[in-house]
Amino acid sequence: MKIDNGMLNAWVFERISRRIITLLKKGIVPWANYWCTKEKGIPTNFVTREKYGGVNLMLLSNNKRDLNLYATKKQVESVGGILGPKARGYFFYDNGNSYEIVYHIKDCRQLPYQYHVHPYPPVKSYKLSLAGKVAAGSRNNPKLKCRYIDTKYDYVNDNIRIKKFKDFEYGEVYYYELFRELIRSTGHPKRLKRVDGYTIHNKDTMFYEELVCELGAAYLKNYTQLYLWMYADTFNIKKCITCIEADCMYIIRAAYDAQKAVEYILNKVT
Repeated sequence: MKIDNGMLNAWVFERISRRIITLLKKGIVPWANYWCTKEKGIPTNFVTREKYGGVNLMLLSNNKRDLNLYATKKQVESVGGILGPKARGYFFYDNGNSYEIVYHIKDCRQLPYQYHVHPYPPVKSYKLSLAGKVAAGSRNNPKLKCRYIDTKYDYVNDNIRIKKFKDFEYGEVYYYELFRELIRSTGHPKRLKRVDGYTIHNKDTMFYEELVCELGAAYLKNYTQLYLWMYADTFNIKKCITCIEADCMYIIRAAYDAQKAVEYILNKVT
């Protein structure tokens, strides 16, 4: 039987979704893991030197390999390398309608030495200054209002309510909560237009936005190298599993929207 690209892509999307569901059912929240650790570094293509984003960040950072460096077979061969006899392929989704297989650097042979050095090595310690720079942003940011008990984005008035920095026990938690609401604010019609005055009150839309915020905050945490395992206590993991099981594209769309939100924020400050 001939399999067309549509059927093949649907199969790939199902594989990706099942992988995420399996992790969630094991109690592993893939977007809350240490994506930038002292041992692995940020998941990166070791040939192009580009960092992986979107759903690929979740997939490649949870492979339990000792170094987060990957590339396609064609890329490996382009720099004089070859795949080992027991090389294992991993799905790489390109945010379009296609996919590729990437291979871990330890499964490759005859690579020049420089490709074994991680281009974005993890730091042994970090400063909150980068997180502060990202959070500050520039034009078109929502207004920040402190002196509130909880953290919340006000869609109508386009502002973020949050406690003062000094009222948080840890600065990392302050920035994590602020990152979540910054991601949420990108859905406003004056920015990326994910929601409007009508859909913002829809329960399904609200939950999807919660997932986008969780993923986006985790991506920003990874970018600013804040080493903490965290996701919102109020986030409904069981409902997330149900949504992904009902629609194999659910997590992929959310990861894509989260990546777009992150790029929108970072493009203003970098």
